[in-house]
Amino acid sequence: MNRESSTCPMLLIEIGTEELPSSYMSLLEQKLQDRFQAWLLEESWPKASETCLVHLTPRRIVFTIGTIEDKQQKKEEWLKGPPMKVAFTPDNQETPALKGFLNRCRTTTYEIRTLENGQYVFGLAKPENQTVIDFFQLQFPNFLLNFPYEKLMRWGQYRFIRPIKWVLALYGSILIPMKVLDTEARLFSRLLQGQGEIPVASIDDYFRSITKQSKIVLSVQERCVAIRKQLGSNHPASPDDSVIMENACRTEVPVVENASFPEAFTRLPHEIIETVLSSQMKCFPIYDTSGKLTNQFSFVMNGFRKTDLVKKGFEKVVTARLSDADYFYHQDQKVLFVSREHLLSKVLFMEKLGTMEQKVKRILYVTEHLGKRYNELNDPLLPTLVRLYKLDLTTLLVQELTALQGTVGKIYIQESDKTDLISHDKDKGTIAEAIEQSYWPQSDEDSLPTTEMGKLISLLDRWDTWIGIHCIGLNPSSSSDPFGIRRIVNGLLRILEERPGYIPLLEFVNTGMEAYRQINGLEFDETTVLTEWKAYYIQRMQSFLSGSVHFGKHRYDLIQAVLNRTDSRLVRSPRDIKQQVEAMEAHVTDPEFKALCQSFVRIQKILNTSFQSGSINPDKLELKAEQELLSIGQSTEKELKTLFHIDNSSIECFDPKKILSTLYQLNQPIQQFFDEVMVMVEDVAIRENRLRLLSWLLSMMSDFADFSTIVFDGGNEQ
Repeated sequence: MNRESSTCPMLLIEIGTEELPSSYMSLLEQKLQDRFQAWLLEESWPKASETCLVHLTPRRIVFTIGTIEDKQQKKEEWLKGPPMKVAFTPDNQETPALKGFLNRCRTTTYEIRTLENGQYVFGLAKPENQTVIDFFQLQFPNFLLNFPYEKLMRWGQYRFIRPIKWVLALYGSILIPMKVLDTEARLFSRLLQGQGEIPVASIDDYFRSITKQSKIVLSVQERCVAIRKQLGSNHPASPDDSVIMENACRTEVPVVENASFPEAFTRLPHEIIETVLSSQMKCFPIYDTSGKLTNQFSFVMNGFRKTDLVKKGFEKVVTARLSDADYFYHQDQKVLFVSREHLLSKVLFMEKLGTMEQKVKRILYVTEHLGKRYNELNDPLLPTLVRLYKLDLTTLLVQELTALQGTVGKIYIQESDKTDLISHDKDKGTIAEAIEQSYWPQSDEDSLPTTEMGKLISLLDRWDTWIGIHCIGLNPSSSSDPFGIRRIVNGLLRILEERPGYIPLLEFVNTGMEAYRQINGLEFDETTVLTEWKAYYIQRMQSFLSGSVHFGKHRYDLIQAVLNRTDSRLVRSPRDIKQQVEAMEAHVTDPEFKALCQSFVRIQKILNTSFQSGSINPDKLELKAEQELLSIGQSTEKELKTLFHIDNSSIECFDPKKILSTLYQLNQPIQQFFDEVMVMVEDVAIRENRLRLLSWLLSMMSDFADFSTIVFDGGNEQ
């Protein structure tokens, strides 16, 4: 918040706290900003809601309002009161009920209105608009304490994100006498940790002391900008945004300084040094002009205090951690990397799901049994990759630096000599890259694997975990996901969304379950596991399609239409589902599309009361309209089978636009059928045969989508 070039706000509230958690400070700042703005608008402070700001530092939450009205702007409104027979006596005198209603409305003005269920009194309510000081004194503490914080701390009888140390509340130069928990507002604030209190006489005085003299930067985003600017050109590889944010959330006056470590450590692979500096120490490696890592690094300190002492502290800790990494790295070299397979039996994957050795065996089982149906699993390098991709979990370096999972495997494979498993340098490079990328993406914002082998191993690894969780009944929910399955599945779906062609999802599930039964000896109900897996898959796809960076935002009714489809013979891939929703969105305004939906709903309503299963008897179709409907339906079904490839449960090239165009062929004969044919005739045989005809058509359309969920202006009925 730069106050040197802007006018000071009219109102300021500062809540001083113990150290706030840096892990979600930026998100909390944005959420508080949005809620504060909405709250002011709800409470009839329109100008204030347009000029309010919320900023967080490690030890203060600051609310400011640039322009605010003298009083709330609540307007008069007509409120419904008691009915006439309650409001007046038989001789037309006001009853206590009417008088009480008018007192609550603070008015004597009322009128009688006639509604559908009788006559009622309406009073012109006159609001009680509070002044700025009265309103914030009474209402702001409730707003602050009732906000839905993700994490709360308890002390004594109180609960808040952190214990409150001081409260400053000013309207210009007037103290707002509010009390938050047990802390009353006073005319003082505090500077950096250890610098003591400062008196504050006005808002101008506050910004003069806090932002100008002490250089405290109140905004998280502005502290990020300040750090990035100070880092300058010593970091051509673009500093890690997450490390910048972490430092911004730990400091109030971010000051970037440089330090160094012994040059001997630069012999280590650069990924190890970068991980120690970035992940462990939240520092920034420094590179030379050619992009080579140097033995220098940048760190961020809070304020210009004891710079030399802080620098020595960073250098001491960084050197110690690099020394540990160097020791573990050289100890690992004493054991041939590819000979570590037997050690996986000592690495637990997950309770009830066995060891990493069993996980590797399960994935090998899946690749072997699905290779006949899924050609990409037939790559001769894939079994070798599966056997090697978890070996770095047995190394000392990964046990010390868990952030290097995958990366250490890549390094050790690249450094290893040729073996029976890997006989060519090209294969070594392919496997090394895939091992590193087996952990990608690690978040919704992370990049996907870039190599084909990397995508395959990441997909197989995530799939095994997902199926296993359902096999042991630990199904994730919206409120509970202790094993991070949502993140794992989100990454898997993103990988699948980029893969064209046929993906046998149900076969992956069934083969995955069989792998757990064969390798682990797990016992479970296959139907239950499949049902729970499918439900979670649909839920994740619905969430993705409703609004995400990767899948876009689509109409809810169209998403439901696709996900509700009744064909259980196969489960479509994320790519197919997304393409189908997009195709329906592109054609939802077509007259043919609406006609198809109307036909679907009409047939569905008839069958809801008179469903008839069984085969159609062509000899019982008496009228030309029903005969033509059967004929066109049969030709349509034949075309759809070609497009769906339902007979062998494969879809080589799913084209929802062609399928829609084919289904449009049913519109005219269905309309003609309903115009000329009476379904519910007295002849039982004819009636049931016509119901079978409609049931068959409904099933054909339902294989593509549940058209009854789609909403049109004016409804979707004829």
